[in-house]
Amino acid sequence: MFSIHIYIILIFFNSPCYYSRLHSRYHHISINENEISPKHLLSFNLPNSIRSYQLVSTNAQLHKYFFIENQTHLYALQTLDREYLCAEQFCSCLTQCSIQLKILSQPQHQIIFVNITINDLNDNLHSFRYNEIQLRIPENTNIQHRQCYRIPTVDDKDLSETNEFIYQLIGNGSEKFEIEQTIGNDLCLRIKNQPLDREERDRYEDLWIIATDKQQQQAKMKIIIQVLDINDNSPRFLTNLTNIYVNETFTGELICVQAYDPDEGNNGRVIYSFDHFDDKLNEFLHLNNETGCISINQPLLLTSNDLIPLLQSNNHLLLTIRAQDCGSRMSSTLPVYHPVELIIQDINDHKPNIQVRQIISSIDIIKNNSQINIMENSLGLLALLQSNNHLLLTIRAQDCGSRMSSTLPVYHPVELIIQDINDHKPNIQVRQIISSIDIIKNNSQINIMENSLGLLAMVTVDDIDQGSYGQVKLTLIVQTTSKQHQQAFQLKPTLMKHYKIELVNPLDHEIESSLILFLDAIDGGGELTRFIINIIINDINDMIPNFEHEHYHFITNIQSSSTTFDSTVVGQVHAIDPDSSTNSLIYSLNSNLFRIDSQTGQISLISPLSMNMTDQTITFNVTVSDGEHSSQTQVSISVEGLNHRPEFERNEYFFQIDENVPVRTIVGQIIGKDKDSPGTRRGELTYSLRSITPYSEFFFHTSHTGQVLVTRIPDAEQQHIHQFIITVRDHGTPPLSSEAKLNIKVNDLNEYCPHLINFTSDPYIFISRQRFLKKTSIEKFLYRLFAFDKDISDQTNITFTLLPSTYSHIFNLNSNGLLTIEELPTKIPSIIILDYTLTDTFFPEPCIKQDKLVILIGDTPIDRDYLVNEYEKQLETSQHHRLMTQKLANNKRKRQETIIVFLTFSLSTIVIFIGIFSLLFLICCRKQKKRNRERSITTKSSSLINPSLLDDSKQQSPHSFITDCNGKSSLLPPLR
Repeated sequence: MFSIHIYIILIFFNSPCYYSRLHSRYHHISINENEISPKHLLSFNLPNSIRSYQLVSTNAQLHKYFFIENQTHLYALQTLDREYLCAEQFCSCLTQCSIQLKILSQPQHQIIFVNITINDLNDNLHSFRYNEIQLRIPENTNIQHRQCYRIPTVDDKDLSETNEFIYQLIGNGSEKFEIEQTIGNDLCLRIKNQPLDREERDRYEDLWIIATDKQQQQAKMKIIIQVLDINDNSPRFLTNLTNIYVNETFTGELICVQAYDPDEGNNGRVIYSFDHFDDKLNEFLHLNNETGCISINQPLLLTSNDLIPLLQSNNHLLLTIRAQDCGSRMSSTLPVYHPVELIIQDINDHKPNIQVRQIISSIDIIKNNSQINIMENSLGLLALLQSNNHLLLTIRAQDCGSRMSSTLPVYHPVELIIQDINDHKPNIQVRQIISSIDIIKNNSQINIMENSLGLLAMVTVDDIDQGSYGQVKLTLIVQTTSKQHQQAFQLKPTLMKHYKIELVNPLDHEIESSLILFLDAIDGGGELTRFIINIIINDINDMIPNFEHEHYHFITNIQSSSTTFDSTVVGQVHAIDPDSSTNSLIYSLNSNLFRIDSQTGQISLISPLSMNMTDQTITFNVTVSDGEHSSQTQVSISVEGLNHRPEFERNEYFFQIDENVPVRTIVGQIIGKDKDSPGTRRGELTYSLRSITPYSEFFFHTSHTGQVLVTRIPDAEQQHIHQFIITVRDHGTPPLSSEAKLNIKVNDLNEYCPHLINFTSDPYIFISRQRFLKKTSIEKFLYRLFAFDKDISDQTNITFTLLPSTYSHIFNLNSNGLLTIEELPTKIPSIIILDYTLTDTFFPEPCIKQDKLVILIGDTPIDRDYLVNEYEKQLETSQHHRLMTQKLANNKRKRQETIIVFLTFSLSTIVIFIGIFSLLFLICCRKQKKRNRERSITTKSSSLINPSLLDDSKQQSPHSFITDCNGKSSLLPPLR
C-alpha cells in the first residue's frame, strides 16, 4: 500500500497538471500607450517538460504588434496607440483597451492567456462635434422644474477616465443660463433665476460654451438660442376713451381704433368686435374685425325712429369695442375693452319754414308766392363774409311812406357760423438732421452712431381742418427693451405745429442694435396718423476687450519641454470684445521663454526649459488689443520635474468583510508609493476602482487616501466575491498610473433559519389508509422532506430531528429528511401531528427552527378536505382555549396587582397620618415646656422684688411643681 501511494505521487509530479500549477496560465500586463518600441513585456520559464512558447492568437493582425523572441520573451514590436487599436477593433473604445494573447507551450500544448491592458493617456485634442448649434426655448419655461436642454458634449478620443472637462458658458446673456453636467456626463443648458421674456429679448446669438481639460486646452462652440413666443400679453389700446364728432348725414369709414399686442404671430394678431351690441345698430354701423375700423352704413339721422332709442342722450351714441388676440383656447389671454363715444352733429338737412307777416300796409300773414307792394328806392339785403367760417348778413327794413314823410330805415344783422367737420387726417413730415437734411418717408430707417447726442430730426404736423379738428397733439413712443434707451429721446415743440426730436442720452449698441420710434398725431376729432422711424445703432470701437479670467494658471513638464518643446502647447487664454465690429483681437506677451499665437491665444515654448527651473513658477503678463483699447491678464506657469510612475506595494490585495456592515465601513487600506516628492502635484496620488465582477462598483469605493470603503450594504447571498482593478494615478504632466488586483470576500452571517420547501399551498401530507395496510414498512410510507436556507454556507448542511410527541415512536426521521414508519399502530388515527426541528451548521451559533408536520390519513382523496377542516377546527379550538386561559391568567394577575396597589396605598396613608400626628405632638410638647419655663422665670423675678412673698410662698408651698404634656408633675428646685 505504501509503494502504491509513492507511485501516485511521482505520477502527479511528472504530469502537466503539476506544471500548470507551477506556472500560472493567466498573466496580466499593464503598459502606457505610445511607449517606445520594441518593448519587453513578459518572460516565460522553461521547465524540463516545456521547450518553447508560440503565439497562436486567432487574430493574425496581432502578429504585427507582438512577437516571442528566443521562444521565451514576449515583445511589443510597434508603438501601441490605444485610439488606433480600438479603431481597428482590437479592443473596446469605451473602456480600457485590453488585448488577450494566447501563448501555446510546446510540447504540452497548453494555452497560456496574457491580458495586456494599454493605459490611455491624454494625447488627443478634444473638440465639439458642431461649430454652432441652435436651441428653441419657449419663454414660459418654468425655472422651478429645472428643464434640461441637451447640448452635445465634447468629443475626445481619449477615455473619459483619463481626462475631465470643465464647461463654462460665456458671452452676452450668459448670466441668464448655466451649464450643468449630468450623471451620464450629458450637458444640460438650464435657465438660471428668471424666466425668459421674448418681448424683452427674442434671440441670444453671442453665447459660447468652452470646454477646458486638465491641461488647460480649450474647445468652444457657439450657441444660438431662439426664444419662442407664448400668448402672455393682452392687447392694449392706445387711448382710454375715443370721442368722435360725426355729421348725421355722413357715411363711410369713420375711425380706426388700434390695440397693440407685443406677442408675435397669432398671439399678437388682434381681432375686434362690438361688446353688448344691439342688432338694430347693424343697419347703421359696421366694425372691421381685422383693422378695427368703424364704418357708417347709413346716415345717423337724429330724427330716425330706429336710432332714437339707441342714443344715450339727444345726440350721444356709446359703443364698446372688444379686442382679443388669436392665441389658442388653452393659451389665449383676457380681452380688453375700449369705449367709443359718437357725438352726432345735426346739419341743415331740412328747409326752413318761412312765415311772412307784412308790415308795410298791414300786419297780416301772407302766403307763399303772394304779392307785396313796395315803394321804389327801397333798399334790400346786404351780405358779408366776416371771417373763415362766419357769414354776416344785414337786413334793412323801411316803411313805404312817401318820400317827404318816410321814416328812417332800420337794420338787423344775421350771423351764419359754418361748422367744419373732421374730414382730413393730420399730416406728419419728418426731416432728419443727424446725418443729412433730407425728408424721410414713413417706416424708413435712420442710422445713428452709438454715443451720439444732439438734434435727431425736425417734425412738422399739419391738419387742414378748422377749429378743434385742426388742433393736433403729437406724442413720441419709443419701442425698446432698455430703460436707458427709453429715456434717450425727447420730443420738444419749437414753433406752432413744429417739433424737434433730440438725443439727450447716448445710445449703446452693446445693449441693443436697433429700436423703433412711433410718432402719433391725434387731432381734435380723434383721427390718428402714425409715423414710424426705425433707428439703427451703428457700433463703434468703444469697448475694452476683457479676458475671461483675471488670472490663468498652466502646468508644463520639464521632460516634455526638453523633447518636444516646439509643438508643446502649455495653455490658451481667451478674451472677449463686446463690440460687434470686425476688430480682430491681437494677443501678445512679455516673456523670453514662451510665445503666444496672436490670433488664437495659445501659449507655447520658445526653447527647452533648463533643469534648474524644476518646481518653479514663471509669471508674465498677456496683453490683448483691438487696435484702440487693450487689457492685460496675469499668467502663471508651473514647471514640474521628471514624473515617476507610482507603484503598489503588492500586485494583489485580498480583504474580508462581514455582510450587512454599515455604509462608510473601512474594508482595508491600499498603499501606493511614488518616488516624486509628496508636496508636488506629481507626488500627489489618487486612487480609483474599476470593477471586474458585475455590479461591484455599487458596493465599494476608494477614497483619495487609498481606504476602501463600503458604499452600499453588502449581502453575501447576492454576491460574496467582488473583484476590482485598482488604479493609482499621480497628477503629473502627463499623469502616470499603475494597476493591481483587489479581491474582497463578503463573509456570510447566519441571518436566516432553514425552512421546508415541500409545501407550496398548505402544510399537509395526505396518505391513503391502504398504504398502512401493506406488509413492508417501505411500501407503507416513505416521504422525503426538503429544506432550504438562504444563507449560502448552510444550503447543503441542514439537519432534521424528530421531537417526542404522541405518535413520534411510530415514525423515524433521519438527519437528511427521510420520513419512514417504524411500526404500525393498532388503531390508525386520521390526523397525526409530528414535531420536528431544522438545524443549520453555522458556526458558532446555529439556527434551530421548530415546526409541526401534519399527516392526514383517509380512504379516498375526497377525505383530504374533510380532514383539513377538522384539523383547522381543532387548531382553532385549541387556540381559543389557549387565548381564554391566557385571558383568565391576565385577569387574575390584574386583580392581584389591584389588591397590591390598594394595600400599598392604605399602608402609605396610615404611615403619613401617624407621621403628621407625631409631628403635631412634638410641637405641642415644645410649646408647653416653653410656657412652663417662662412661668418659673416670672415667679423667681417676683420673689426677688418682694421677699415677703417668698416667705409666704415657703410657708404655703415649700415646693414648686411643673406639669408636662403627658400630665405628669415634676418638682422644681427651690429658689435661692
